[in-house]
Amino acid sequence: MVTQFSDTKLITPSNIGYLQSIIILCLLVYLIIVLKNKKSKEKELAFMKSEVANTTWKKTQLNTELEDLKIKNAKLEEEMSIHRLKEETLLKEFVPEEQNNVNTIEWQIDKPKVVRQPERFYTKYADLIDGFSVAELVEDENNETIFEIRLQSPNKATFKVNENPAAQKYALTNADYFLQKTCVYDVVPFGKITTEKEGQLSLSGGKWEIIEPAKISFK
Repeated sequence: MVTQFSDTKLITPSNIGYLQSIIILCLLVYLIIVLKNKKSKEKELAFMKSEVANTTWKKTQLNTELEDLKIKNAKLEEEMSIHRLKEETLLKEFVPEEQNNVNTIEWQIDKPKVVRQPERFYTKYADLIDGFSVAELVEDENNETIFEIRLQSPNKATFKVNENPAAQKYALTNADYFLQKTCVYDVVPFGKITTEKEGQLSLSGGKWEIIEPAKISFK
């Protein structure tokens, strides 16, 4: 009972006032903190509103610039179209005359002539022992052109004794010299010369080399 009486005696009017002051102070601190937080949030909200407004303004500016570019592009396309139309008009006025001039020039210029390579040559004898010199070949025969050469391809040819009687007579004046190096025969040369099998030639540099001699007979 003594202890309870002592505790009750501690609660006095002054103690109650002190507790009230502490509670009020806590409430004030709380209110201040709440107000500060509110102001901070308001500042953040205001900043966000400002950023949104700034972004909206930039977007509007970009849209305006884009519209300006579209207008400028349309004007350029129109100018280019007018320029192309002028060019086409000028071409229609001048091109026909130029084409006529070109056609006239084409008729005046001679077309390149196709040079026909001869397929037959003649020569007197095998001046290179085992072949005929290209430089000694001629296109027209005469009374001394003993051999006739016919092209088979650019580097292959055949040869035989010319059937010209005068050329054969000339060959028989020295048969060993004119015929022995180029032909194969079994009897002493006399009379008319007949080519039984044509000889084969191959072009090597400036020489038609004898690959196979001609086979001849006499009548």
